[in-house]
This record gives sequence, structure tokens and C-alpha cells, in this order.
Amino acid sequence: MPLPPSFDERWQQAAQAARRATPEVVLPALPLGFTTRVLAASRLTVRDSWPELLVSLSRRLVPVALGLFLAASAWLSWELRSLDFLSPDWLSSPLTLRLLLP
Repeated sequence: MPLPPSFDERWQQAAQAARRATPEVVLPALPLGFTTRVLAASRLTVRDSWPELLVSLSRRLVPVALGLFLAASAWLSWELRSLDFLSPDWLSSPLTLRLLLP
């Protein structure tokens, strides 16, 4: 199986073919103002701005943040159930005696 030609060989073949090529057929002229309309249309395309980017990111971030908040709330309520913060003796005693203040 022969090896494929190297880049230099392909380049030389393409250059020789280009030298032997006949002049191309003259294409019809473009309509008047065509290039101006194309350039104007290219400048009218609006790129994404920061507010649009933030809106698209917030649509993805809000459900994730809500899920994390709910998971953290569930974990905290599970942990607080085991503590006796709301026992009747704690509610009847003064708060300053039970709190460790810095």
C-alpha cells in the first residue's frame, strides 16, 4: 500500500494545477448596494450582553440554589430535632444564663 503524499508534494501539485488553470468565467455583477446591505446587517447582529447572560445563568442557578437551600434546611431540622433547645425547663430559665457570650 503506497504512502499518502506529504504536504509538500500536495502543495506542489496544487500550485502546478493553479498555474495550468484557465481564467475563470466572469461572474455576474452583484446587485447595487449588496455589499453595503451585508455589512449593515452584520453590524446589526446584537451580541449577548451582560444582563442577558445573567438572566440565562440565573435560570439555571435559582433551581440549584433552591435545592441546596431545601437540603440544608432539612439537614438542619434533622439535627435540631435531637437537641433539646425547646425543653420546658430551658424556656422558663433566663436566657443569659444558658448562653455562652464572648
